[in-house]
Amino acid sequence: MQRRFDMPVQPDPYGLRLRLAVDLLAAAFRRALERWVADPSESGHEGLADALRDACAAVPESLTLPARPR
Repeated sequence: MQRRFDMPVQPDPYGLRLRLAVDLLAAAFRRALERWVADPSESGHEGLADALRDACAAVPESLTLPARPR
């Protein structure tokens, strides 16, 4: 991906940051697909694109959710 896209080279020999970014994008797509399939009013590729935009927009906030042991 770093060769294909203009991405800064990170001092990360295993590509952890890049792999996590791809995993987050894949997870966002799965959630968007679930929402799109469940809502018949969102038919067509525009509905899927809207659901994907919403899911991707939720990623940064999801990373800051507090998780405290009970």
